[in-house]
Amino acid sequence: MFKEQLVPLASLLGPRYQFTFFEGTVPCEKGPGMPKWYHGPCYAYMTEHSPRATAKALNDLNTFIEDNGPFDGIMGFSHGGAVAASYILDRQIRYRHLPAPFSFAIFLSPTAPTFPDPSHLHSMIKGLLRDSPPTFLASFPHWDYKLLGPKERAFSEYLALYALFLEELGIKIPVLKLDFIQTPNTDDVPRLLHPALIEDRISIPTVHTTGEKEGGMFGQMASCVQGLCHESLRRTHRHRGGHSLPLKEHELWELASSVHWAAERGGDLTRQHRAGFKL
Repeated sequence: MFKEQLVPLASLLGPRYQFTFFEGTVPCEKGPGMPKWYHGPCYAYMTEHSPRATAKALNDLNTFIEDNGPFDGIMGFSHGGAVAASYILDRQIRYRHLPAPFSFAIFLSPTAPTFPDPSHLHSMIKGLLRDSPPTFLASFPHWDYKLLGPKERAFSEYLALYALFLEELGIKIPVLKLDFIQTPNTDDVPRLLHPALIEDRISIPTVHTTGEKEGGMFGQMASCVQGLCHESLRRTHRHRGGHSLPLKEHELWELASSVHWAAERGGDLTRQHRAGFKL
């Protein structure tokens, strides 16, 4: 479906850009951003939101890149944007001595990225499950998180937002767990990537677009993805639609212009890095 949605933007970008599509493997119901006339089939990238599920999705993406790449850039819409952000940060952190896996990235209304390493935030999550008042677990995701410390509050509020978002969507995916905080096993809790909880930033040029009508939860998740990227290498756009790609011609032209900027700037930085310069 993303292939069809991308046609107007791809036409403006021209033949210089070639697209290869990474498909999900988990059958699911139609999600937000899908036109009413589209009846499927629809697929997700993961069956749940734990670190192990994230790791499998990122491994699948890495295998796809090894088989079909290399690629200059990556573009993702909705959960695809979240997977793209997760992949870039995971590779940057695990392979700090290597260049970034792409020269640039385009995030189109991304949802919340998650991290595949269960040790990320492990101590904090363990403390939340062990030390929080019983009402925290019983009332989640509806609770007064102001009672928590700054980092615990940031994580808990984001996790609650994520749970409410998934619940509101109502997308049925086999074995999808929404009660991940009410578990004795901390490895079931999503390791959400929040700019207040991780120092690393995506180090390549990025372009971000969101819709004015897509709702507050989408906006908050997209804002967090923006916060995970270096501000000096970031361009943001806001179109007048909902959870979709821009549809108006001037919005598409503006987005295409930023894609060109990211590709050119990213290419320059990649060449500098390979020549031995420190970015």
